[in-house]
Amino acid sequence: MAGDALPDDMEVREPGQQFALWPGVRLTLQRAWLGAGIVGEKYQLANIGSADVNLAERDLYKPGVMAVEPGTRQPAPGRIDETFL
Repeated sequence: MAGDALPDDMEVREPGQQFALWPGVRLTLQRAWLGAGIVGEKYQLANIGSADVNLAERDLYKPGVMAVEPGTRQPAPGRIDETFL
């Protein structure tokens, strides 16, 4: 997923859907890998606020998630990072 490779047994979608985690943080679903019984998602996390953000895996957890890779745990203002679920 980190290298954007497409495994043979998966399909990929690029929805570009945006979510607001909290004020000053934008989360954009860039790519979703869909396989039999598993989904991998790549997000762009942007700190669009004026202060550092403290990010923990639990902030990105939702039912059914097996793993969270948040990239940077304290993105500075203006920083954009990749995050994987």
